[in-house]
Amino acid sequence: MLALSLALICGPQPLPAQSTALIGSFGFVAGLEQLDSNGSHGVAVLGLINFDGAGNVSGTATIKPRNIDNPQEVVWEHLRAT
Repeated sequence: MLALSLALICGPQPLPAQSTALIGSFGFVAGLEQLDSNGSHGVAVLGLINFDGAGNVSGTATIKPRNIDNPQEVVWEHLRAT
């Protein structure tokens, strides 16, 4: 009972290099494939998101759709939010 009381009073403490806020850069990759009567269509997304720890986020993403008419098509997107 004493150990449980001390644990509840002290509470869990963050370990070194841990934080309750999102801070830092995080990479991501995503893929999507759609099958329909026109055949297979897909897209790949590769990006980087930066969290500043104060609720703001920014980042970039490279999007590569499957485009039969323009196979070299690549789209770059920028993100900024609070």
